Amino acid sequence: KEATMRRCQSSSLLLAAVVSLLRSPRAFFVGALATTGRGRRAMPNNHKDLTRQIKETRRADEVHRLLEEHQAHVDAYVVSTAVAQLRRLRRPRDALEVFERSKARGLALNGFAYNAAISACGKNWVKATELFDELQERGLEPTIVTYNALMSACEKGGQWEKALDLFEELIGRGLEPQ
Repeated sequence: KEATMRRCQSSSLLLAAVVSLLRSPRAFFVGALATTGRGRRAMPNNHKDLTRQIKETRRADEVHRLLEEHQAHVDAYVVSTAVAQLRRLRRPRDALEVFERSKARGLALNGFAYNAAISACGKNWVKATELFDELQERGLEPTIVTYNALMSACEKGGQWEKALDLFEELIGRGLEPQ
C-alpha cells in the first residue's frame, strides 16, 4: 500500500512538472535554474549553464569552486570561459593555473582556450610565446585572435621588434590584421 502511494506521489509530481513545462516553458526553466533556498545558485545542468555562471561571477574563488564542483561539465569551451573571466577579474596567475591544470588532466584544449591563456599572460611575453608554440605543436592553427594576443603580450613586455616580426608573419600567412 505504501509503495503504491509513493508511486502515485511520484507520478503526480512528474505530471505537475510536465504540465508546468507545457504551460510556460520559459517559467519552468527559469524556476529550475533559480536560486536555491540557501542563497546559492542552482547546479548547472550542462556546460552552457556552467559557462553562464562563470561569466556572471565576480570572484576568482567562485570560478575555481564552480570548476571543481562541476568537473563533469568542464570541456575546452568552459576552460576558455574560465580563463577569460579570470583575466577580466585581473587574476592572470589563476587564469594560467586553470589552463595548465586542465592540460594536466588530459583535457583536449582548443584554440579558444589557448587564445584566452595567451591573452591572460599580460606582459609575460615569454609564457605567451611558449603557449603560441605549444598551440602549433598540437596541430592547431593560430588565428588573428592568437596573433593579436601574442603581439599584445610582446608590446606590453617591451618586445616591439618581436611584435613586428609576428605582424609580418601573420601577413605572410594571409591573415587580415585587425
